[in-house]
Amino acid sequence: MAMRVRKLARELKRSPAQLLGLLHHLGYTRYKSEEDMVGGAALTKVRAASRKGLKAEPVLPTSSRRPTAPPVRPPERGLMDQLVPGVVPQHAVAPVPQRAGRTDAARTRLEADRAAMETERAQVSEERRTIDEDRALLDARRRDLDERRADMEQKQATYEAEREALRTASPASLAGLLGARGLKGFDEQERALAALASGRQLGPVLTTLIASDPARMARLLQEKLVLVDTEVGEGFPGLVSVAVSSDRAEVPRPSVIASDLDWIGAQMLLCGLKRLLIIGGEPRWQGVIRSGFDPRIGLTFAVHGRRSAALAERDVETQDVIVRWPADIGPEAQAIYRAASCVDIGAPDGSLKSFLAAMRECLAAL
Repeated sequence: MAMRVRKLARELKRSPAQLLGLLHHLGYTRYKSEEDMVGGAALTKVRAASRKGLKAEPVLPTSSRRPTAPPVRPPERGLMDQLVPGVVPQHAVAPVPQRAGRTDAARTRLEADRAAMETERAQVSEERRTIDEDRALLDARRRDLDERRADMEQKQATYEAEREALRTASPASLAGLLGARGLKGFDEQERALAALASGRQLGPVLTTLIASDPARMARLLQEKLVLVDTEVGEGFPGLVSVAVSSDRAEVPRPSVIASDLDWIGAQMLLCGLKRLLIIGGEPRWQGVIRSGFDPRIGLTFAVHGRRSAALAERDVETQDVIVRWPADIGPEAQAIYRAASCVDIGAPDGSLKSFLAAMRECLAAL
């Protein structure tokens, strides 16, 4: 139960000022008006102190009433207000209070925070760029490791195949005879055969050597052996070159090939032809052609096989010269190539000689 200060003062036979002073003496300084309500522990303590006769310095009570605002007088109605409803005389319009702007200290603090944020954003961007660079470096290293792993796996598979071939080689085979002589592995055996051949000691026994797999041997000779006209020169990367007479050579001399490719590239650039598509041809000649062409010419190789009409239409739109070397592309694609504005060249066979001759003959006629 709570009581007002005024009523409690009458009960204790004290004035409101004396009761407020006693309350302040007991530590209850929040009571300042006669209308304040006293209850709980404060009421119990002030009654006990009054019974003991405790006295304190009086505290004058303050008024609890809030000041009332003066009544707002309606603006005087003038002639314009009577003619046009809602018009208020200019002197009667109260000024709109202006919103207090940020102080200089707040503005300075805001600018400092903004500068710190920009600095932090720049640091984050720099860290992100560093992370991207590290990620790109890691990706490059990963690709390099993958390539090395693939190379090692390929070498290991080759070694395993060689080991298995040597293990299963017949004692009567050439590998078996060389192994019985003390030559271990294909490297030592190949060096021994090369030494016998260079010393002209292998010729007398060639007729006695019989291939157990003639098809495989023929494929090896076709893919890896190149018959060069008269002289080998620097040879061809990844291939074994042998100099033969001109009537049996499948490729000209390397110097002639370089001269022909240089002339073909210059003639194409002179005619404004910078995009070349070669369909067909043996894969072993691609490196020779690509290394001899002018780098300003865009060179594209396509595998053998019939080409659809849609693919042929795309070829004539994106290429300037199309060479069929030879390739069974189909009648529809062939008709599209011949009717297009691009240069269409057909080589009679798959030899490098025919490719160079066909390109020289066609480009010379432009």
